Amino acid sequence: MNRQLLPSIHVAAGLAKKTLNRYYELTDSSEVYRIAMILHPRHKLAYFKRANWEQQWIDTAETLVRNAYELCLNADNSDPGEDEEIVESTRPCDSSVPCS
Repeated sequence: MNRQLLPSIHVAAGLAKKTLNRYYELTDSSEVYRIAMILHPRHKLAYFKRANWEQQWIDTAETLVRNAYELCLNADNSDPGEDEEIVESTRPCDSSVPCS
């Protein structure tokens, strides 16, 4: 603890850290966050391995990316019948998975 700072600064920093941790913990339940981190050109799966994340978390994240890719690939390759019209909002992709 830096004794040169006022106690109010220490309290504010502690509250800010608590708030950041609360929101950061929410990323564990976000499929989109995991997918985005893996698709990020700089990070990919190597980021999680370098940061010593649990292997189960890494495996789950990789499975999420593969499933989202397959789901969106199948949606893009579906052939509508003559009377069917493709409507973007009714694609079979889960709303929590970003499909192009």
